Amino acid sequence: MSFEYDKLRGRIVEKYGSVSKFAEKLEISYTAISNKINGKAGFSQKDIVEWCKLLDIDIMDAPLFFLTTGCKCTTTTKEANHDSSN
Repeated sequence: MSFEYDKLRGRIVEKYGSVSKFAEKLEISYTAISNKINGKAGFSQKDIVEWCKLLDIDIMDAPLFFLTTGCKCTTTTKEANHDSSN
């Protein structure tokens, strides 16, 4: 399963001006952040809590930023034909 982090990236730029500046605030490399928001590395629970604090994201809203799936769900022709016959 892949996740979309466009909303997270937008919040980073909104609050810090760039991903690079956010990386400096976190004291981690730009590459480490880039890998996370491009789906090449995962987020730990600690990451999510820390990032939410720095980005002024209510922890209850964290799923909107960290758990949005990139699933482009489609049905097969067979499924579509079956559904239309009902």
